[in-house]
Amino acid sequence: MANILTEGAIEGLTKGSNDVNNPVLQLVNIRKIDGGSGPARYRLMMSDGQHSMSSFMLSTQLNPMAEDGRLSPNCICQLKRHVTNVLKDGRRVVVILDIEVVKSADSVAGKIGDPTPYVEGQSKAPQSAPTPPARPLHPQNGNDGSVNKGPSRDFGMKKTTPPSAMPGTPGGSSKVVPIASLNPYQSKWTIRARVTNKSGIRTWSNSRGEGKLFSMEIVDESGEIRVTAFTQEVDKFYSIIETGKVFYISKGSLKIANKQYSSLKNDYEMTLNGESTIIPCDDTSDVPMVQCDFVSIADLEARDKDAIVDVIGVCKSVADVTRITTKTNREVSKRTLTLMDQSGKLVEVTLWGEEAENFDGAGQPVLAIKAAKLSDFGGRSLSASFSSTVMVNPDIPEAYKLRGWYDKVGHSMDGQSLTEARTGGGGGVTNWKTLADIKTEHLGHADKADYFSCIATIVYLRKENCLYQACPSQDCNKKVLDQQNGMFRCEKCDKEFPNFKYRLILSANIADYADNQWVTCFQESAEAILGQNAAYMGQLKESNEAAFEEIFQQANFHTFVFRNRVKLETYNDESRIKATVMEVKPVDHKEYSQRLITNIRKMAVAQ
Repeated sequence: MANILTEGAIEGLTKGSNDVNNPVLQLVNIRKIDGGSGPARYRLMMSDGQHSMSSFMLSTQLNPMAEDGRLSPNCICQLKRHVTNVLKDGRRVVVILDIEVVKSADSVAGKIGDPTPYVEGQSKAPQSAPTPPARPLHPQNGNDGSVNKGPSRDFGMKKTTPPSAMPGTPGGSSKVVPIASLNPYQSKWTIRARVTNKSGIRTWSNSRGEGKLFSMEIVDESGEIRVTAFTQEVDKFYSIIETGKVFYISKGSLKIANKQYSSLKNDYEMTLNGESTIIPCDDTSDVPMVQCDFVSIADLEARDKDAIVDVIGVCKSVADVTRITTKTNREVSKRTLTLMDQSGKLVEVTLWGEEAENFDGAGQPVLAIKAAKLSDFGGRSLSASFSSTVMVNPDIPEAYKLRGWYDKVGHSMDGQSLTEARTGGGGGVTNWKTLADIKTEHLGHADKADYFSCIATIVYLRKENCLYQACPSQDCNKKVLDQQNGMFRCEKCDKEFPNFKYRLILSANIADYADNQWVTCFQESAEAILGQNAAYMGQLKESNEAAFEEIFQQANFHTFVFRNRVKLETYNDESRIKATVMEVKPVDHKEYSQRLITNIRKMAVAQ
């Protein structure tokens, strides 16, 4: 059976030869090494039937193979992917990145041949030398620190060849090694990786002083890692780094990753220092754009609140940008959109800052988001935080597959939204109904309210009692009482004020081709219908009644997209549907026409 093993492989691996490809070896021994605060490490002794070597390290993503017994003494293995690291004292450690068990230990009679430890310069092992047992390897001599990749996708990657000397001057004599092989105990190394995310510059101040920092996320064919630069390195490298570009990076410091600030699948994170170098790389074809572990939208219901997930979907609908003020009185841009995937489910996603301002949903693009945060607000929704990576129509297989499905099948589906699912109605502007559906489908009759969207026309606006005098406090809209002494009292705030603010509460009759419905429109939706703000309407009512009535007349017979909330309410033993307008938007005639065409096709197929 000796010829099953790759003769000469141990000598080649010990010398760091690039000619050893996919060698078949026998596992002689395996030892577990305590990783301290990090994950456990496994050291292996391997044999090619002639020589043996005990400085093989299993990367952490392969730990389950050792823990479940697949890797046990005497089994025959093929090294599918590996990298050789040179330690400070010149010794070599072979880090196994991918390995396949060709024959299990049970199916092998025992040790093949009479291997002896390889000694450099010795071409043939002395047959009388005994095979020593493997000794525990000190963590400083071989912890590989590889990334626990899990079932992620490596998009745009090619099969890794043994590391070669990096062209040019970066890193001196360092070899280009995979991110997965980096650990704190290496000295000289160079990686070639693509920047997938870059933060802005942030400042900090504490008892030890003050400074600035920025971070970035980088990826290669083996894994990903977070990189942080402080103060001097910020000045040195920030202007060089561009998201999407590939760089040679050498001599950073490695430490255990703080998972509070990073969701990347790596046990380590990198800090740039005074010896670090970053040089642009032109050869980028085999470096993946991103590594994602996509979660189906349907599966989001089973995930925990605040979970960090990767999602991909077609942008079914998109809202306009709005500005909100945070608790720290900082204004940020916000935009919400709806994603749909092959599961037929939809979820609402919120973009922030520049991502919100720059996003263009025209043409219903495919959107991939890495590290989105899951919320249980209104069912299930997602937020693309400032540490997320947002990719529009990414050049990855999942995007092409999703695009083909949507163009062929998905475009004709309304879908079921996870957002607002717990408050009924299917959520968002995707739950299209006619006004007749309120009656025929008994909307609002359940324990919770129903939400739906429709396109309807203003038929009549009731101007009587459409305005009221409200508390001028910022967070209070309670009606005030005129004290007839120049003061206005708010019972809720238990205060008197010398002024008030006008607020609108507009009763409107809207109609589509199927039916009509009385709806109540509060402040923002009422202002959208009238085309004027409440303060101006109050001023006109007091000073120019004719101009006030003219605004109502001009608002009639305009068509809008209405998002409504309906609920059956009982008053004085009489039950009736109360319909409240949550949002009013102009009609997107292109989208409306596409939806009508889709409905026609669905009806034609049904016949």
